[in-house]
Amino acid sequence: MSATGRFLTGLRAAFTRTQPRFTGTAVLLSGAAVTLVIAGLGLASDLIGHPLIMASFGASCVLEFVLPKAPVSQPVNVIGGHVVSALCGLLVVTVLPTEWWTMGLATGAAVIGMTWLRILHPPAAGIPLIIMLDGEGWSYLLTPVLIGAVLVTVSGVLYRWGLRKVGMVQ
Repeated sequence: MSATGRFLTGLRAAFTRTQPRFTGTAVLLSGAAVTLVIAGLGLASDLIGHPLIMASFGASCVLEFVLPKAPVSQPVNVIGGHVVSALCGLLVVTVLPTEWWTMGLATGAAVIGMTWLRILHPPAAGIPLIIMLDGEGWSYLLTPVLIGAVLVTVSGVLYRWGLRKVGMVQ
């Protein structure tokens, strides 16, 4: 096979979908669950006057409601990953100025920490950037990080329990 043929074969393989097909019902239910959880976190934030929502929770909801059996979707990963990542961001911003290299350092430290502790949760890797770019302080660790991650996780557990109750095991 020519070099061009090998390149095209590799390119085709790179764009081959390996994700399993989901039923229409599963797609709609998971989409509705994500909608309700994110909207609920937003509403609760408005009602109590403290943030309970952040961008990484959108991606966490995808994992919780679409791929709940994935290792990165497990409760310890969702909650632990968010907390470890927030701690990394807060520790770095406490001792170093917010610069391009410290943002890289904090994010890399978060990935190392989550991986080392076996609580990898990819959406949480963005939390150090949020903390550093928005100038968040230590209270951010409690709300929205910890409380929000717990609420997302509990919502996912209840969703899966509800599916099992009605015979739609996921």
